[in-house]
Amino acid sequence: MADFTQYETLFFIKYKEDAKISDLLKIVRALPYVDVANNKSDKSDSRPQGLILIKVITTKSAKETFDMVRDAALKQIPDITTFKYSERHIEGKEI
Repeated sequence: MADFTQYETLFFIKYKEDAKISDLLKIVRALPYVDVANNKSDKSDSRPQGLILIKVITTKSAKETFDMVRDAALKQIPDITTFKYSERHIEGKEI
């Protein structure tokens, strides 16, 4: 059996004015590899942007997996205009 690792990092998201981050998170949670997606934004900030903590479970490297999550989100969720992750905030643990 392959060794699975859980990785987490912060994603910066920008989205269209008429979208809600809570609705976008529901869709992000359904993407492959995503285990957890939580809003870490300042709730009082009304700009259409924010920070999301995303945890993934994978047998691949963290960078490869987060690249796939980023690409899937930008391709499958038209309301997302920017979706970038922080390589320096990546943390991993074996499960």
